[in-house]
Amino acid sequence: MRHLLYNTNVFGFSIYGLDGKQLVRSSLNVIIKSIDISQLNKGIYVLNLNKNKNSESVKIVKY
Repeated sequence: MRHLLYNTNVFGFSIYGLDGKQLVRSSLNVIIKSIDISQLNKGIYVLNLNKNKNSESVKIVKY
């Protein structure tokens, strides 16, 4: 999988490994249509999405 699709207004996101280490971080002020995860190895990650004071975490699996 090259991209993870997510349609929403996101002002920031981070991707963490299962060890808790932050691997990717970005701040945006536009609508995200995809997040490029091609540089990540196969595995399980946690995607943290931040919008204003709201936060959501999603588990992602790269095959």
